[in-house]
Amino acid sequence: MIALSTASLYKEDLKTVFEWAKEIGFEGIELNIDYRPETQDKKLLYKLKETYQFPIVSIHVPCNFRHRRLWGRGMRIKIEKSTEIAKFLGTPIIVTHVPILWQFEYVHWLSVDLNAFEKEKGIVIAIENIGLTPILGFKFNLHWYNRLEALSRFSNLTLDTSHLGSLEIDISRAYKLLQYKIKHIHLSNYSNGIEHCLLTSEGLPIKEFLEYLSNATYRGAIVLEFSPYSLGYPDLKKVKMNLHQNLEFCHKYFR
Repeated sequence: MIALSTASLYKEDLKTVFEWAKEIGFEGIELNIDYRPETQDKKLLYKLKETYQFPIVSIHVPCNFRHRRLWGRGMRIKIEKSTEIAKFLGTPIIVTHVPILWQFEYVHWLSVDLNAFEKEKGIVIAIENIGLTPILGFKFNLHWYNRLEALSRFSNLTLDTSHLGSLEIDISRAYKLLQYKIKHIHLSNYSNGIEHCLLTSEGLPIKEFLEYLSNATYRGAIVLEFSPYSLGYPDLKKVKMNLHQNLEFCHKYFR
């Protein structure tokens, strides 16, 4: 299944995202929860899902720094509320980031309580690797468990190719090492020091990665996650064209 992240079109309302994703040929969407009330309204989300007959294949916890006060500062409450929405919608996977260096309570929760939480709720919490953080012209790794060996401690992972590129980690090698734990993939390019670029731009060996996934019989979702500006925003005609071309690129090499 190839799905589209709502983060790619976060400047548009969700109704537009559902319409475009289905029209272009995606098979589902990943819902990125953010400050917009519509991304948190489970009844509205259910109505959109049923109206368009279009699945919400995964839900992304509000992890980014700009969402730090949404539902409180702690990651546990964000994961619990995201799980509540996912269970209501019948969505099987929650995506959350590895902890930032100062999120000690979250580190403890992941180490001690994560497995029991998944079992109790009947849901998969797929931990996502993160890229480097730019500060004053330099880039730093500000997250726990953000190297391949450290990620292997988790039972369920989301592999983000763009973030791996930021850390100069070979994307196929990462998949080979962690393949039995990878339940979900965020696919985009890392080009000229910029994350979430188009698959068709220069950068990572995306073609070879997709071919490898096909041969490895990967059965999880592949979620295309671009920045709106890499898609050509605010030129909406260009945005739709780029989404179509990048979906075709995926279908060509992932079979």
